[in-house]
Amino acid sequence: MGGTPQPWSGWSVDNPSNNYYYSFLRATMLLGLASRGENSAADGWVNKFREEKIGGQLVPTFAADLSGGGSREWDRIRVAMMRLFELYELWQETTGERLADLSPHARDSLVHMMHTIVPTLDRVAPVGDHSRDSTGALFDYHRNYLQLLIRLFHDEPVAGNAQWLLAHSSVTRMNQRFMFVYDFLYHSTDVAERPLSELNTAYYARGTGQLYLRSSWANDATWVHLIAGPYTESHAHQDQGSLMFYGGGWLAYDANVGTISGIRQEVAMHNLVRIDQNGSSASMRLHENAGQLFALRDTPAFAYAGCDVSQGYGGSSGVNRLEREMVFAKPDLLVVFDRVETAAAANHVWQINSPSPFNGVNSGFVSGVLHVRGVHPTDTVSRSQAWNSIDSDIASGYRLELARNDASSSRFLTLLSRGQLAATTPRSTADSLGVQIGLSTGESIVVDFNRDTRGGHYERYSAVGDLIEAVDLNEGVQDLSVSAP
Repeated sequence: MGGTPQPWSGWSVDNPSNNYYYSFLRATMLLGLASRGENSAADGWVNKFREEKIGGQLVPTFAADLSGGGSREWDRIRVAMMRLFELYELWQETTGERLADLSPHARDSLVHMMHTIVPTLDRVAPVGDHSRDSTGALFDYHRNYLQLLIRLFHDEPVAGNAQWLLAHSSVTRMNQRFMFVYDFLYHSTDVAERPLSELNTAYYARGTGQLYLRSSWANDATWVHLIAGPYTESHAHQDQGSLMFYGGGWLAYDANVGTISGIRQEVAMHNLVRIDQNGSSASMRLHENAGQLFALRDTPAFAYAGCDVSQGYGGSSGVNRLEREMVFAKPDLLVVFDRVETAAAANHVWQINSPSPFNGVNSGFVSGVLHVRGVHPTDTVSRSQAWNSIDSDIASGYRLELARNDASSSRFLTLLSRGQLAATTPRSTADSLGVQIGLSTGESIVVDFNRDTRGGHYERYSAVGDLIEAVDLNEGVQDLSVSAP
């Protein structure tokens, strides 16, 4: 600058998955377009933006790494991607070229974002760093993210679905003065609203490993989230295999929601099985295959998913096997099964975080309307703690632990229910662990998981005991349609 060298690291100038990258894109594009005809270097900047950065880096990366839309850094980068979609719109209005069509990412992100928003339409899944607001409350940035994509895809039905969502969300217009202009610039008054019920209730983004399930698109629906995918960016968390549960409010969330900083990434913050040894918890490592979804099946009555997060720890951690399978018995019950194996004896700690205290009852634990019941094993040691009593950065929230101490192999089968759990009967054979559950409808289900191999079996019975359906739970990931089946 001014003839004086200004050396720097070049942090993320070549990484389209990092939020800094989009600011570099913005500066390059605007400098080139704005100075054309006045600056001899302008065409060079325009070509650098379009050919080297967009064509040579961003499009191939998005196609390879972000199938299903979204990002690997989550809320921090979601704001930056809002600016990226703004660049798409500015480039289209200036040159006539639709950068949004060069990969499926932008359109997929429109659908992905709608699934990220919980049924009450007032907050987003709190995945990754949330340094601006740790609670994940729906904000002007999220509104603008959607309305930019509505504008880019205004002729497609999903744009109408997103228009309905915005009109009925907690942010029906920009609330911050510095964001007022974006409603003027980008709100598409010509896009008619379409009901969210047109969309599938399940969505899986392969590139980020995010799975979303919900009982319906109604405001009082139950919503489930599971993450099993790459862990490659600095603003992502050690949350592979973690689940979240929502119905009318948070039932089980990441403890990061209750933090002051919003950037607590460690394993202890999430709803998973923690491995403690020698006074510390095993940490996840950055890895492309940190989590892998090996099973996904969605039906009108239930959804089944299975994931392996063993590679997220690496051999040096002593974690040899860490798998989670779950059955979402619609509308409000989760059956969760975890296989844990470590190279040496360790404390295997099944943990769940909730905004309300956990109170022990004869059949398990209650936190608000969340009911938790440990079915297998029967030798766990339970503990419930208020986060603010053990960590000064965490202002609210509670954690329940079900631990097996000095174990090298564990199998956890746990029930999470929105509301009172009906009668349950444990099931056990040499090869499987399971449970029979009475439902509020009078029907009952049986869910068995294989002890040592992936998969299991699901059965549903009528109120008089007649078998309605029987399904083997096998490996294989179902391709989900965007529209309702």
